[in-house]
Amino acid sequence: MTLSIKLKHAAPFLDICVEIPIGKITALVGPSGSGKTSVLRAMAGLLRTQESRIVLDNLVWNDAAIHLPTRHRSIGFVPQHYGLFPHLTAQGNVEAALLHLPATTRVQRARECLKLSHVEGLETRLPSDLSGGQKQRVALARAIARSPQLLLLDEPFSAIDYATRKHLYAELHRLHAELGCTIVLVTHDADEATRLASHLIQIQQGRIIF
Repeated sequence: MTLSIKLKHAAPFLDICVEIPIGKITALVGPSGSGKTSVLRAMAGLLRTQESRIVLDNLVWNDAAIHLPTRHRSIGFVPQHYGLFPHLTAQGNVEAALLHLPATTRVQRARECLKLSHVEGLETRLPSDLSGGQKQRVALARAIARSPQLLLLDEPFSAIDYATRKHLYAELHRLHAELGCTIVLVTHDADEATRLASHLIQIQQGRIIF
């Protein structure tokens, strides 16, 4: 099984055709402005391209006649700067992804995800009171809260110091082993890509070159 992606767009320019393996960690690697984040946003349903076909496990998310809304795609998305709501606690940020659940179930599931991301005990802290690594873990907890098939990470470690980053590499592998979902991450760091991913896709000027 694969995640099949075909994208054509003028601005930003994209001419992409790729198969991504299910259940693995795949890295989209390339310099700034190469189109990596645009591909990720198209997968999430946040960018509508002029031509597209995105199919996950025989379910069509995009083609000439279909554009499945983001809320109906089985995805978790962590943007580059985590996208945490500054006025909500760590617990509240995770619960924000679970508004479809009853309140008591929502609280329990959020706590489970914070524990799985190794930030239990920080439930009442605001993002301003968290370190970079803690913010990243809370953002991951929110992204996995709805048990997505596909986890999308946009430069997840770029704002974190090197020592913390190395520790979080191991955390991501642990989380992937426990969840078993497909992970696609964007990075400009080739060394980071080879440390994290079993499948690399190099993008330059909107095209896959490797």
